[in-house]
Formats: sequence, C-alpha cells, structure tokens
Amino acid sequence: EDTVYGILPYIAPEVLHGKPYTKADIYSIRPKIIEGTMSKYVELMKRCWDNNLQKRPTANTLKKIYYKWNEEYLFEEIKKREYLFRVINII
Repeated sequence: EDTVYGILPYIAPEVLHGKPYTKADIYSIRPKIIEGTMSKYVELMKRCWDNNLQKRPTANTLKKIYYKWNEEYLFEEIKKREYLFRVINII
C-alpha cells in the first residue's frame, strides 16, 4: 500500500520518500528540549531526529548509551559519597 498515515512532523522522512518504516524507529519520539538539558542528551535527541535513517541510533545503540551513562552516574555518586564519608570522618 502506498498510503502514508500519521501526523506529518512525526513521520520519518524515508517513509515520505516511499521507503518502509523501520522496526524500532526513534524518529517519531520528539519531545521539546527543555532549557538546561545536558548537552549530551540534546545531542542524542537530535541524532534520533536526523533526516538520514543511517545516522539515527538504533534502539540497541540507545540501550548501550543509557547503560554507559548509568554506569558513569553511579561511579560519580560513589565518588561523592566516599568523599563525604572521608570529610565526615575527619571532623
């Protein structure tokens, strides 16, 4: 079928050019970027919205990125707590 249904800003560009939807297309998830959002989140969001399908991360790639960010966050939290523990023990 050659008919495309949906709201135009949320339809991936390749679909408008007659190509099929991808299995886990992230393109249609377009939240507003809130002022003060960390730059790495903004960059990733913009990658997800790229007109070129090949430049958009897959769901699998997003999963890996989120796991990495989570590990970095946990590592930073552990460092902060260790520092506070040392400071409290000095006092």
